[in-house]
Amino acid sequence: MKGHVLKLQILSGPGKGRIFHIQKERVTIGRKADQDIRLVDDVKISRCHCEIVHDGADYILHDLNSVNGTWVNDERVTYAQLESGETFTAGQTEFLILNEQESAVTLSSSPTAHLNFSTISTARLSIENSDITVLKKHIAVFQKVSESLVGKLQMENFLEAIVEIIIKAIHAERAFVLLVDQNMQFSEPVVVKNYATSATVSETILRKCIEDRLAILIEDTQSDSDYKNSESIRRSSTRAAMCVPLISKDKVAAVIYLDSRHEQIFHQNDLKLLASIAKQAELAIENIKLYEELQKKHQELKSAQEQLVKNEKLSIVGTLATAISHDMKNILTPILGVSYIVLKNDQVDPSLREAFERQIERLQSLTQQLLSLVRTDPIKLAMGNINDKVEQSLQLIKTEARCQKVTIKRNFTADLPSVYMDVNRLDQVFINLCLNAIQAMAEQEKSVLEVGSHQDDTHVILYFKDNGPGIRPEYQNLIFEPFFTTKSTGTGMGLFSCKKIIEKDHKGILEIESHVGEGTTFTIKLPKK
Repeated sequence: MKGHVLKLQILSGPGKGRIFHIQKERVTIGRKADQDIRLVDDVKISRCHCEIVHDGADYILHDLNSVNGTWVNDERVTYAQLESGETFTAGQTEFLILNEQESAVTLSSSPTAHLNFSTISTARLSIENSDITVLKKHIAVFQKVSESLVGKLQMENFLEAIVEIIIKAIHAERAFVLLVDQNMQFSEPVVVKNYATSATVSETILRKCIEDRLAILIEDTQSDSDYKNSESIRRSSTRAAMCVPLISKDKVAAVIYLDSRHEQIFHQNDLKLLASIAKQAELAIENIKLYEELQKKHQELKSAQEQLVKNEKLSIVGTLATAISHDMKNILTPILGVSYIVLKNDQVDPSLREAFERQIERLQSLTQQLLSLVRTDPIKLAMGNINDKVEQSLQLIKTEARCQKVTIKRNFTADLPSVYMDVNRLDQVFINLCLNAIQAMAEQEKSVLEVGSHQDDTHVILYFKDNGPGIRPEYQNLIFEPFFTTKSTGTGMGLFSCKKIIEKDHKGILEIESHVGEGTTFTIKLPKK
């Protein structure tokens, strides 16, 4: 502003259109009675908000520790040199800086304005007046919007960035973004800025914006017959508001809503700026939706490929399992017959007898696991007592538990209702879970396996709880997958088979809870009906 006298015009806020000539070396702005530019109707301006000092050929703006700050070209400042064509904001009042020779801007006084959203184009922006200052401000905002579009592939992050730019450019009290579904119903706000105690939004304004696809400006709801009696406007204490739709694939996808508890905050140029930003945003929304759809298709394809590989592996394993289990049964049958005769001999060393029994049990368990992979015989469900079934399984692994010095603690609830079960398949599950626990605790001094039962409203519940080393969190979602194992000699098929038997064959639930250093609990829930 070198060499010229300064004048200020209020672009928006209380006193819109007023012009002040800066003819003193120091001019103060605030609500206090002794201020040179007194703005008593601006409730957000401080008593002594800021001052303009004429220093030689320059005009310097100083913030006087105001509560809401002084803003120059949308940046909060404590000190700034003023230039013609710039704007600064104190409280709710936006000033345009002009030299004495420049013409003031013509401002609209209409309380309500609507823009047909289909006629707005970012390629051809029609500003109401030809003032170069307003146009310069809008171009700066559009540049920030364009920069915010880069790299934003998450809808919420993108909308958050856009609203941040809008609220700095227009200085609204509150700002919201609401998504709109295919039935033209709006959601709870997904982006909220600058609200203190209430996030209530005027449904009347939103509904008109969505249904008529209009960009709406209401400078004063109490002076507008269409809105002053609206219950939602009364509840939200709205005096001024703007609302614009974001349209994607010829449907309203979201709305941007700004409001204030004070009238005369927004004007026509703000509405056109907001609507033009919305048109820019629509393109980005299309790209984000395409990206999300692509990501979804990619994940579906990846899952399908993984399932094909898994099915192929299972098919191969199934073929091998059929042959191996058949041969193992043929080998085991005569061995078992001879072994029982030999073991009845009192001269056989007890430790040798026990070791032999353990190996026979392990062979039988392995044979059952292999058979479960290719089992095609129908499941044979019958009502039975789950406590009795678990106890029978525990008898089969007691030798292994004793050799590994594992104490089995029983905690069964009596009088549980009977459930449908295939006793042979459940036997395989219970033995597998017990042997896994015993092996996990093999190298520790005090090992305890607690097996218990109880019930809730819909299920009879069993649990197998050990105090072993636990399973790392990153493995817990993988242990039921075929071929996944953390054991050096494991096949990765045991827990996969258990899950299949419980959830597919018995319509139950098999869950795991594990904490490293504390132990692991497997829980089985079998339906009462």
